[in-house]
Amino acid sequence: MKNKNLYLFSGLIAFLIGLFNIVHWISISANDRSFEEVKAAYLNNYPAFLANAFLLTVINLGLFIYSSVVFSHTPWKNRFWAKALMILSLLLGAWQVFSLM
Repeated sequence: MKNKNLYLFSGLIAFLIGLFNIVHWISISANDRSFEEVKAAYLNNYPAFLANAFLLTVINLGLFIYSSVVFSHTPWKNRFWAKALMILSLLLGAWQVFSLM
């Protein structure tokens, strides 16, 4: 049981990291600036080895895929919330795929 809870917790952490990254992007892009200025301001918050928009998007996509897989294998007592988070994870992952285009 302890391993299943740790597995669920890791999926929740992955989901929250990806969600934080999206909220961070939205909060930075809420100002009236050009896309290039917003992108530069966003990437300045990351270390040099991560300061790549494509790489950050792929990492977010991986986090959302991982969390949706974890949520799909959740025990029955948490099934409703796990399915809701799985669907939200898949939607946010799809958003990341379309942002790559």
